Amino acid sequence: MRLLFLGDIVGRSGRKAVVDALPGLRRRYALDFVIINGENSAGGFGITEAILEELIGAGADAVTLGNHAFDQKDALVFIERFPQLIRPINYPKGTPGRGASLIKTQGGADVLHHPPSQYYSLVESTRWTWRTQPATGHQLEPAGARHPGPAGYRDGAVTRLQGR
Repeated sequence: MRLLFLGDIVGRSGRKAVVDALPGLRRRYALDFVIINGENSAGGFGITEAILEELIGAGADAVTLGNHAFDQKDALVFIERFPQLIRPINYPKGTPGRGASLIKTQGGADVLHHPPSQYYSLVESTRWTWRTQPATGHQLEPAGARHPGPAGYRDGAVTRLQGR
Protein backbone atom coordinates (compact mmCIF):
# COMPACT_ATOMS: atom_id res chain seq x y z
CA MET A 1 0.00 0.00 0.00
CA ARG A 2 1.33 3.42 -0.94
CA LEU A 3 0.58 6.09 1.65
CA LEU A 4 1.28 9.82 1.53
CA PHE A 5 1.19 12.01 4.64
CA LEU A 6 1.17 15.78 4.16
CA GLY A 7 1.26 18.24 6.98
CA ASP A 8 1.11 20.72 8.36
CA ILE A 9 -0.81 22.61 5.67
CA VAL A 10 -0.73 26.27 6.72
CA GLY A 11 -2.81 29.01 5.14
CA ARG A 12 -3.67 29.83 1.55
CA SER A 13 -0.18 29.22 0.12
CA GLY A 14 0.02 25.77 1.74
CA ARG A 15 -3.43 24.86 0.47
CA LYS A 16 -2.63 26.07 -3.05
CA ALA A 17 0.56 24.02 -3.15
CA VAL A 18 -1.32 20.89 -2.06
CA VAL A 19 -4.33 21.41 -4.31
CA ASP A 20 -2.08 22.04 -7.32
CA ALA A 21 0.30 19.13 -6.70
CA LEU A 22 -1.79 16.37 -5.14
CA PRO A 23 -3.62 15.08 -8.24
CA GLY A 24 -0.30 14.67 -10.06
CA LEU A 25 1.35 13.04 -7.03
CA ARG A 26 -1.50 10.53 -6.76
CA ARG A 27 -1.01 9.54 -10.40
CA ARG A 28 2.79 9.61 -10.45
CA TYR A 29 3.24 7.46 -7.35
CA ALA A 30 0.04 5.40 -7.69
CA LEU A 31 -0.95 6.44 -4.17
CA ASP A 32 -3.54 4.31 -2.41
CA PHE A 33 -4.24 6.65 0.50
CA VAL A 34 -3.49 10.31 1.26
CA ILE A 35 -3.70 11.88 4.71
CA ILE A 36 -3.36 15.63 5.18
CA ASN A 37 -2.97 17.45 8.47
CA GLY A 38 -5.31 20.38 7.98
CA GLU A 39 -5.57 21.88 11.45
CA ASN A 40 -3.82 25.11 10.38
CA SER A 41 -5.16 25.36 6.85
CA ALA A 42 -7.38 28.38 7.65
CA GLY A 43 -4.57 30.89 8.02
CA GLY A 44 -2.99 28.93 10.87
CA PHE A 45 -6.23 28.67 12.84
CA GLY A 46 -8.25 25.53 12.25
CA ILE A 47 -10.12 24.46 9.13
CA THR A 48 -13.32 25.57 7.42
CA GLU A 49 -15.84 23.42 5.60
CA ALA A 50 -14.91 25.02 2.26
CA ILE A 51 -11.21 24.27 2.84
CA LEU A 52 -11.98 20.67 3.83
CA GLU A 53 -14.01 20.18 0.66
CA GLU A 54 -11.17 21.71 -1.38
CA LEU A 55 -8.62 19.28 0.11
CA ILE A 56 -10.90 16.27 -0.39
CA GLY A 57 -11.61 17.42 -3.95
CA ALA A 58 -7.86 17.56 -4.62
CA GLY A 59 -7.48 13.91 -3.57
CA ALA A 60 -7.17 13.72 0.22
CA ASP A 61 -8.70 10.56 1.68
CA ALA A 62 -8.45 11.77 5.28
CA VAL A 63 -7.81 15.14 6.90
CA THR A 64 -6.54 15.19 10.46
CA LEU A 65 -6.81 17.85 13.10
CA GLY A 66 -4.80 18.67 16.20
CA ASN A 67 -4.89 21.23 18.97
CA HIS A 68 -6.35 23.85 16.56
CA ALA A 69 -9.23 21.54 15.58
CA PHE A 70 -11.97 23.91 16.64
CA ASP A 71 -10.37 27.34 16.19
CA GLN A 72 -13.05 27.83 13.51
CA LYS A 73 -16.19 27.33 15.61
CA ASP A 74 -18.28 26.02 12.69
CA ALA A 75 -15.97 22.97 12.69
CA LEU A 76 -17.88 21.80 15.79
CA VAL A 77 -20.87 21.31 13.49
CA PHE A 78 -19.52 20.21 10.10
CA ILE A 79 -17.07 17.67 11.58
CA GLU A 80 -20.07 15.37 12.15
CA ARG A 81 -20.89 15.30 8.41
CA PHE A 82 -17.41 14.30 7.22
CA PRO A 83 -16.15 10.86 8.33
CA GLN A 84 -12.80 11.62 6.67
CA LEU A 85 -12.22 14.62 9.00
CA ILE A 86 -10.62 13.19 12.12
CA ARG A 87 -9.93 15.00 15.38
CA PRO A 88 -7.30 13.85 17.90
CA ILE A 89 -8.22 10.57 19.53
CA ASN A 90 -7.34 11.82 23.01
CA TYR A 91 -9.98 14.58 23.15
CA PRO A 92 -12.50 14.18 25.99
CA LYS A 93 -15.52 11.92 25.61
CA GLY A 94 -18.41 13.82 24.03
CA THR A 95 -16.21 16.00 21.82
CA PRO A 96 -17.81 16.30 18.36
CA GLY A 97 -16.37 14.23 15.55
CA ARG A 98 -14.34 11.04 15.50
CA GLY A 99 -11.03 10.19 17.08
CA ALA A 100 -10.55 7.36 14.58
CA SER A 101 -12.12 6.42 11.29
CA LEU A 102 -12.27 3.37 9.04
CA ILE A 103 -11.93 4.58 5.46
CA LYS A 104 -11.86 2.55 2.23
CA THR A 105 -9.09 3.23 -0.27
CA GLN A 106 -9.93 3.63 -3.93
CA GLY A 107 -8.70 0.04 -4.34
CA GLY A 108 -11.12 -1.22 -1.68
CA ALA A 109 -8.72 -1.82 1.22
CA ASP A 110 -9.78 -0.68 4.67
CA VAL A 111 -7.56 1.87 6.43
CA LEU A 112 -8.11 2.60 10.12
CA HIS A 113 -6.68 5.98 10.99
CA HIS A 114 -5.98 7.26 14.49
CA PRO A 115 -4.89 10.88 13.98
CA PRO A 116 -2.13 12.62 15.86
CA SER A 117 -2.72 12.78 19.56
CA GLN A 118 -0.25 14.14 22.00
CA TYR A 119 1.93 11.05 21.61
CA TYR A 120 1.01 8.76 18.73
CA SER A 121 -0.36 8.68 15.20
CA LEU A 122 -1.32 5.30 13.84
CA VAL A 123 -2.63 4.24 10.45
CA GLU A 124 -3.51 0.60 9.93
CA SER A 125 -4.46 -1.28 6.83
CA THR A 126 -4.78 -4.95 6.08
CA ARG A 127 -1.10 -5.04 5.02
CA TRP A 128 0.79 -2.15 6.65
CA THR A 129 0.88 -0.08 9.81
CA TRP A 130 2.33 3.44 9.98
CA ARG A 131 3.22 4.54 13.47
CA THR A 132 4.62 7.90 14.55
CA GLN A 133 6.36 7.99 17.89
CA PRO A 134 8.19 11.03 19.22
CA ALA A 135 11.12 9.01 20.54
CA THR A 136 11.76 6.83 17.50
CA GLY A 137 10.36 8.72 14.53
CA HIS A 138 8.25 7.08 11.82
CA GLN A 139 7.83 3.38 11.16
CA LEU A 140 6.17 1.60 8.24
CA GLU A 141 5.57 -1.98 9.28
CA PRO A 142 4.00 -5.12 7.80
CA ALA A 143 0.74 -5.68 9.68
CA GLY A 144 0.39 -8.68 11.93
CA ALA A 145 3.92 -9.22 13.31
CA ARG A 146 4.29 -8.32 16.96
CA HIS A 147 6.35 -5.96 19.07
CA PRO A 148 5.53 -4.06 22.26
CA GLY A 149 3.35 -1.03 21.57
CA PRO A 150 1.57 1.63 23.62
CA ALA A 151 -1.45 0.52 25.64
CA GLY A 152 -4.66 0.65 23.65
CA TYR A 153 -2.98 0.33 20.24
CA ARG A 154 -2.69 -2.74 18.05
CA ASP A 155 0.78 -4.25 18.00
CA GLY A 156 2.77 -3.55 14.87
CA ALA A 157 5.58 -5.54 13.31
CA VAL A 158 9.17 -6.56 13.76
CA THR A 159 10.46 -5.33 10.38
CA ARG A 160 10.21 -1.57 9.94
CA LEU A 161 11.52 1.30 7.90
CA GLN A 162 12.50 4.15 10.17
CA GLY A 163 13.20 7.80 9.59
CA ARG A 164 12.37 11.24 10.89
